[in-house]
Amino acid sequence: SISITPIAPSNVIVGGSPQAFVAMGTYNNGQVLDITSSVTWNTSNPTKISISNVADDTKGKATGVAPGSTNISASLNGKTSNVVLLNCEAATLLSIVVTPNSSPSVVAGLTLPFTAMGTYNNGQTVNITSSVTWSSSDTTKATIDNTATINRGVVTGIAPGSTNISASLNGVASNVVGLTVNAPTLLSIQIDPPVKSVAKGLTQQFTATGTYN
Repeated sequence: SISITPIAPSNVIVGGSPQAFVAMGTYNNGQVLDITSSVTWNTSNPTKISISNVADDTKGKATGVAPGSTNISASLNGKTSNVVLLNCEAATLLSIVVTPNSSPSVVAGLTLPFTAMGTYNNGQTVNITSSVTWSSSDTTKATIDNTATINRGVVTGIAPGSTNISASLNGVASNVVGLTVNAPTLLSIQIDPPVKSVAKGLTQQFTATGTYN
């Protein structure tokens, strides 16, 4: 007979650490041997949980693919083991970090992109900029894009002052970033037209065009 058991049994997480299984074989001479590396491992639903049959230290390790459940079993020489039900859970968001987070600033009229990185309980850190809900505490100073486009998370400076930028997803809130909005700086003035004279009794309208940073 063959008996399989998980090592330190727990549910697997999508994209998380594998769940190791061990297979013990009982023979007619009374011996009970570890045959984990000899059996063929089976999963009833590989779209939810896969299990390795590679001849190395990963053999017998189940990995979460998508939320759901599957039956794990092993076979060798016509003998099939007991069946173990294994569940796969979706990864849970633990925290969100918004950057830039070190005294960022933007000039009124210009834009500044922000990025949100999410850390999950499977150990992964993922860019979730396009998934979070962005917030600006004072939209009279700066707004931040929440539309489903490449501009999501992009701040636009509205008027000089300050505001707090943050993000949230699935009840998890990010750090709060203080953003300074600066007034534009005048760089140069060009007057037109560049005429040098005007006839007596007539007028000449001039236009001053300012270039800002």
